[in-house]
Amino acid sequence: MPTARIASYISVAAIFASSLLLQGFWFGYSKISCKDLRSEIVDLSKDQQDSDGYTLIKIYDPTEISRTETKVVCKGLGSFTNGDQLYIKYQVFKDREGEWMLFYEQYLDDYSKISCEDLRSEIVDLSKDQQDSDGYTIIKIYDPTEISRTETRVVCRGLGSFTNGKELPLKYQVFKDREGEWMIEYKTI
Repeated sequence: MPTARIASYISVAAIFASSLLLQGFWFGYSKISCKDLRSEIVDLSKDQQDSDGYTLIKIYDPTEISRTETKVVCKGLGSFTNGDQLYIKYQVFKDREGEWMLFYEQYLDDYSKISCEDLRSEIVDLSKDQQDSDGYTIIKIYDPTEISRTETRVVCRGLGSFTNGKELPLKYQVFKDREGEWMIEYKTI
């Protein structure tokens, strides 16, 4: 049963997952404030507009999550050109070659409110990351239906369409483990 740690956030690839290699002259990012980092993230969003054409235009309430000499992680409320306002996590970090990178993604610290429809993309991504032994992955999940919901677990079912052409019933869920981290998993039923 494939399972992944998602530690209080999800990636929404079509809108948020993006990164940019920065040149060495940006020395000093380890000291940048979350408020100052906002403009870099907004510029990144404009440079790498998503497939729907939406871009991030402003980040409200910047808050630091963590800081080291090689990484600064922040969160805030992102305002987009389509009118949406979503919480995002944004960061600047040094890659293994010492180059500074920027990254941002949707930030959820409470999965208890996610819908089964929205959880589908996370399950598809997990399937791609953890291909089965035959190399098949889930392409899409049809007919998402909620089975149960608590403050620490959302359980869903649907019909998974796989790369081998088969369609199989799935049970998928997001839940908090005993350490308080959010986990996602799925299995055929």
